[in-house]
Amino acid sequence: MFMLSSASSSHTYDFLDYQTFEKDNLIHGPKIPQKKVILPTGEHMPASDIEATLNWEYENAMCQNRAYTSIVQSIRGVAHSQVKIHDKMSTMEKNMDKMSTQHIELIKALEKMLQTVQFDICPPITSLSHFIEQQRSGIASIKEKI
Repeated sequence: MFMLSSASSSHTYDFLDYQTFEKDNLIHGPKIPQKKVILPTGEHMPASDIEATLNWEYENAMCQNRAYTSIVQSIRGVAHSQVKIHDKMSTMEKNMDKMSTQHIELIKALEKMLQTVQFDICPPITSLSHFIEQQRSGIASIKEKI
């Protein structure tokens, strides 16, 4: 039997403990005990239909509980993995936002530098062709960085 605790918010599931216990001076057991009666033919006395059914139900419930426990453990593992993946994705998103902001700032700074390079006046000591060649190489390197 799959036991759910409605008061629990952590979704923890507890299964019945299928062991013999004593409560209110009564002994409770999961299976109906069967006396080992040997018939004159040497065979054991067969269990009644009720005993056989209850014993089968007990065995079936134990198998179901093992399966449910395995499923719950698998779900917990998947949930834990999902939380870890979500945390990693959040960290990656923050890093991407930070890098995007840095790239935007760098592009603005380079565009500003590019505008100032285009309007520089040729220093009086330098030849015009040498100055133009320097400006072209400066513009090309800035464009590569962008």
